Amino acid sequence: MVMEVNCREARCQLMVHTQMVLPCGRKKNVSDIVPFWESYIYIQCGNCSYKGPDGVIRARFFREKYLEKVPEVFQSAPINSRGFPETKYSLQVYLEDCTGCNLCVEICPAIDITDRSRKAINMAEKEPILKQGIKIIEYFKTIL
Repeated sequence: MVMEVNCREARCQLMVHTQMVLPCGRKKNVSDIVPFWESYIYIQCGNCSYKGPDGVIRARFFREKYLEKVPEVFQSAPINSRGFPETKYSLQVYLEDCTGCNLCVEICPAIDITDRSRKAINMAEKEPILKQGIKIIEYFKTIL
């Protein structure tokens, strides 16, 4: 089923499947496309987490010791700041909360130097990454 949704800046057509409405009125699993973080391109500006609605993208700094029991596909990168040698940075996408509005991709200033069409945040199909994404979020919530 295709539905039109008013985003902040445009009308988007979203593919809808297994949509769930929470008691607070927020919807989950609205979009079939979601942001995917390319950690090797990311510059740690945080623009995507500020621009995107509903806290879909969240950033966190943490010590390397938290990577001991990390899920295999968990992405992190060394922090881009002096004086914090054991600190890592991670950006996580709450896939089920994403509306597919693409605002995070539009605001992203980091471009892949080998493929100028790719940024540090790109839209991808949700279905192949949903199960591992849920596991990663559960781990991400435990990092202090």
